[in-house]
Amino acid sequence: MIGCSFTALAQPAEFAFTPTNSSGTFYGQATVNGVPANANDWIAAFDDMGNCAGAAQVVMNDGLAYINLPIYGDDMTTSTVDEGITGAEPFTLNLWRAASGSILTYPSFDAILLLEGWSNTNGAPMPGFDDPEVVYNFGETETPPSISGPEATCVDAEPFAPATAPAGGVLVGPGVEGDMFNPAAAGEGIHTVEYIYNGVLASWTVEVLPSLDATIVTEGPFCANDAPVTLEAATSGGTWTGDGVFGGVFDPAFVSPGTFNLTYELGEPGEACYDTDQQAITVYPAPYIVQVNMIQPGNQGVFFFGGREPTRGHLRMVRGGGIVGHGRHLVRLPRARTGVDSHQHLRLRHLGGHPLLLSRCLRPARGGHDMAQPDNAGSSSWR
Repeated sequence: MIGCSFTALAQPAEFAFTPTNSSGTFYGQATVNGVPANANDWIAAFDDMGNCAGAAQVVMNDGLAYINLPIYGDDMTTSTVDEGITGAEPFTLNLWRAASGSILTYPSFDAILLLEGWSNTNGAPMPGFDDPEVVYNFGETETPPSISGPEATCVDAEPFAPATAPAGGVLVGPGVEGDMFNPAAAGEGIHTVEYIYNGVLASWTVEVLPSLDATIVTEGPFCANDAPVTLEAATSGGTWTGDGVFGGVFDPAFVSPGTFNLTYELGEPGEACYDTDQQAITVYPAPYIVQVNMIQPGNQGVFFFGGREPTRGHLRMVRGGGIVGHGRHLVRLPRARTGVDSHQHLRLRHLGGHPLLLSRCLRPARGGHDMAQPDNAGSSSWR
């Protein structure tokens, strides 16, 4: 016959075997450290070449774990394949523990017993292995408890379950809620959590770190001739990157007018409290001088003046009030410059006997207007 490997549902992969036309059944009971094996455990026979010659799930009856194990012989018609036991070849018993996934060898791993006497009984109980009252006790070393988890976590992190083994123990310590660790309940600091199994404990130490907020506070906009600006975020101590950024300072003079993204990071990606934010910063052209060459009073205190922004066309003041001099005045920008009539506030100042000068750097401000504010040197920039 042509053999094929057989694996049943829930059968461990290590216990795959090939049925043949010769077999004998092994009877007995399986215990582990004197206690009956569990219902989901599997028993198997292996020849001395390490081939699985048969496997079966233990059969539970009145709390006892019975062995009803067909052990297959080698198929003589497939000389190149070793399917099972050949003649007087010895075999070993192995027990797969469903709870832990471990495989035990009878009677113990360090004292393996080779069983002899397999015979082809066409599936009937084999002489010498036909008594269901014979107990085969497998020795199992008690697995010490273990617990593990991250070395650090953030105080605002979601509760999580540390890795524990074997199953069935108890978790105790600060921040413990059932089988979960809650960083917020534990609070900031270094904590020790214990896992107790059968009176033996294992411990895990975790540091709960304060939460980090990378929200960028600095908004802008800025003029190209503004002084370097110290960048600010909700939590300091992080790393700034972006055009015009030097350490924690943004220098508008090192970028061309436009909009740029600044990035701020706290910690490293993958760390417990890593956070990052990005902010778009706009830089407007530096202020320029408008030469005013004509002032003419109008009705109701309104003054008109003529002037020119370099390469931008004429300006005309439509409302001033009082004597034109230092101060902020509403100025109409002609279509030649903007495409539509619009109004801006410009700051005027006298320079001795020279004509009035206007200095401006357009920066949208509250209410949608461009507001001019003098700097410390007496010149003006727009906000």
